[in-house]
Amino acid sequence: MIVKELFPASFNNVPFLMEASDTTNGRKTVTHEYPNKKFRYVEDMGEHLRTFDIKAIITGSGVEYYLLREAFIFALQKKGIGMLMHPFYGAVSVVVAKPYTISEDMSRVGECVFSIHFEEANENVYPQLSGGTTASIAAYLQDIAPYLAAAAVAEITTAFQKNIPDMGNKMAEFSTSLDTVILPFNTADDSLNDFRSNNANFYNTRYSLISTKTDLGTSVQSLLSDFDFLALTSEYGYSLNSKVYYFGRDDINILTAPTVTPLIVERINNRLTFNSVVNAFILLNLYSNATLITYVDDQQLASISSDLEEKHQYLMNNNNLPKNIIDMLETARSETRKFFNDLSVNISKVISVQTNTTPLSVLLYDYYENFDNENEIVSLNGILDATTIGGTIKVLTTQ
Repeated sequence: MIVKELFPASFNNVPFLMEASDTTNGRKTVTHEYPNKKFRYVEDMGEHLRTFDIKAIITGSGVEYYLLREAFIFALQKKGIGMLMHPFYGAVSVVVAKPYTISEDMSRVGECVFSIHFEEANENVYPQLSGGTTASIAAYLQDIAPYLAAAAVAEITTAFQKNIPDMGNKMAEFSTSLDTVILPFNTADDSLNDFRSNNANFYNTRYSLISTKTDLGTSVQSLLSDFDFLALTSEYGYSLNSKVYYFGRDDINILTAPTVTPLIVERINNRLTFNSVVNAFILLNLYSNATLITYVDDQQLASISSDLEEKHQYLMNNNNLPKNIIDMLETARSETRKFFNDLSVNISKVISVQTNTTPLSVLLYDYYENFDNENEIVSLNGILDATTIGGTIKVLTTQ
């Protein structure tokens, strides 16, 4: 007997159990054939986005089942792009591209099966970008911060006094993790002293912050703002914030305790909330820095874009944030991706060329008729001796 394993998933934050999922992917091609010629040319038009045919099970008892089923129907009916949390692929932006079906077996009350066709989708950026500019993204990121600070106050609770020391330890861990990161600091002004003073104050007042909670979120926000300001450039800023992202990933799973009591549940909730608030603020710093970097080529742009997507999906899978903040973070992600898509149209592309042994100056003049890209070519290829290069060389092209 084969026992089917059901996997937890969600769409637009409505949970369901996934019984089956068929995923399609591949490449877009156009076939060219010619009269009276034994010849065929298949033109590669790039990668297809994925599609997902999913069997989703909604189950419950009494009113709970009815409310969950109606919430799922509402999520499927909602216009535009939604967030599918797939158990294997993580967070995926999708649309419900075809009519779905609902199967309810009258002999199995409190259970129904949805057959849904999702298609991965992006925000429309062609023919003209709407939004997704550095200024619009920066303004939107500032708008998110107060809501995120409020979430720390609303979601962290201390009904059990024993959980105050545990949160104090978590906040001390956060303070220490910032202080131990080493990168070139902006010592031209008092930014380093301001950060260290702010960090010391956060550490020393952490128990009163968690007891009253009033200034908890804004204190985390202020500390990470000072931390971000330490970097001399946006590239350093991105690297600096990346070093402290995934905060709390190595937390000991206290769900393994012999008895899961209300005290333990509150402790788990508080830790997860604090971790996700910290990582969300850091993600805002990363988005901000990423839109200010001067990208040399498409490989650098693709690397940052891929890294941001990985970090976004981690937070989507490891958070205890309200739905409104999840939606805001998803919008920030979409706006940043618009920015990257627009930038990729005109950015220099990296290609590989074969060349005989020659001085770099000759290669530069052959390709560009100037020496403007010398530093970029040296960096791309790790060239140590510019007088004799040869073989496969990476160069930049706008084509």
